[in-house]
Amino acid sequence: MTPEEVATVAVETASEVLDLPMAVCWFHDEDTERLAFGAATENIHDVDLASEISADQYEYDVFVEGAVTEYTPREQAGHKPFETGVLLPLAGHGLIAAVTRHDTRVDETVLDIAKALADHVTTALDRVERDRAVRESERRFRLIADRVDEIIYLADANTQNVLYLSPGHEEIWGRSLDDIYEDPETFTEAIHPDDIDSFIAARQEIFADIDAGKPADSYEFSYRIERPDGEVRWIETSAYPILSDDDRPDRYVALIKDVTDRKYREQRLEVFNRILRHNLRNQLDVIRSHAEVLADQGTDDHAERIIAAVDDLATIGSRARKSDRIMSMNDPLTEVNLTETVRDAVEAMASTRGDVSVTTEAPRDALLTTNEDAMLVAVESALENAIAHAESTVTVVVEESTAGYVVTINDDGPGIPDEELVPIEARSETNLQHSRGLGLWQLRWSVDKLNGELSFDTGDGTAVRITITDQEDATQTR
Repeated sequence: MTPEEVATVAVETASEVLDLPMAVCWFHDEDTERLAFGAATENIHDVDLASEISADQYEYDVFVEGAVTEYTPREQAGHKPFETGVLLPLAGHGLIAAVTRHDTRVDETVLDIAKALADHVTTALDRVERDRAVRESERRFRLIADRVDEIIYLADANTQNVLYLSPGHEEIWGRSLDDIYEDPETFTEAIHPDDIDSFIAARQEIFADIDAGKPADSYEFSYRIERPDGEVRWIETSAYPILSDDDRPDRYVALIKDVTDRKYREQRLEVFNRILRHNLRNQLDVIRSHAEVLADQGTDDHAERIIAAVDDLATIGSRARKSDRIMSMNDPLTEVNLTETVRDAVEAMASTRGDVSVTTEAPRDALLTTNEDAMLVAVESALENAIAHAESTVTVVVEESTAGYVVTINDDGPGIPDEELVPIEARSETNLQHSRGLGLWQLRWSVDKLNGELSFDTGDGTAVRITITDQEDATQTR
């Protein structure tokens, strides 16, 4: 409802309940210090009362004083043909005048009714003004929200309906805004299965605090999402309850950030730090101790051990550089032949151990659209690990799947220790569980770059299974 609509109802009501047939409403114009015409009963247009009220007129003085007043319009302005009237100030909004041409007694009951009516109209105009301010605030909010990097999520704290979701959601989630507006619960459909329970728990905590009337100033939580194309992204959310006029939370706003790059960078630095502290320190100790023996004796195989330790350090450094390149690379998608990639990798790496037989089973052509560099690193990393630890045989099998292709690399070695696999599968290094080399992490990160899946079977030797998704559809939507 607009102020003009309120004024129209108000003048009709004033005319009826005060038994004064003509009524008019003015709105205060702060810029000109006048009362401008707002609405009137139809019969008022035949007389001069519908004109504006200037600051030097009696009606304006009553508006400023703010008290319901009985008056005789003819005595205040001789050109006005009215004998009886009542003025109803509407706080800072304006003024209503109800008048009649007849000399009619206005008793206390009429004045009490006029006061009650003035209060109701003022309350209605307050609400209209407040709603208009909210709409303007939301309009400006949307203009700002549509231009910031973070996703802004505004919801009703009682119904949980989404009131606003900034367009950046579609780019990060890969899902339509309309779906979220129609059904807010679809927001959770993208949450990674491993994180859905903690996400729901965090959200329930917010609503429970809001229902209890004791919300915290803010809530922080993070989780992963799975886009429709299979890509996994890390999300951080900061939620803030918004208090209404009665200090009860009626809305809450959430700032949502895509922190995938930062998460991977932190993980990479964490792993590098542990690798440098653990492996490099130990190998340097080996170099130092054997070098000291060489200095004293100059015999036996100490020189060879020094060379081997130095080679290990060189390998670690090379893997560190390659891993950093994997995580820093862009995501170009091209059509590649997985079969050719696998056969080239086998040919290049099989010669590193003459006592290991490497066989390949693959379709003639396995064409798919993916990140070629990340795919090559994934295959090479798994193959390198298999050849290095096999007793005598390694088999590489390429099979078509519903999503793309699966590469399975088997070796007959002792199997990767559980303590090596736990951090890789959990995607997290800890003080008690960490991989002693970068090879498996290199494999983990390259598969993540492919939006693929990685699994290990160590029941009999080691079987590494890499699922590579065909992203042809993704190239068509970019």
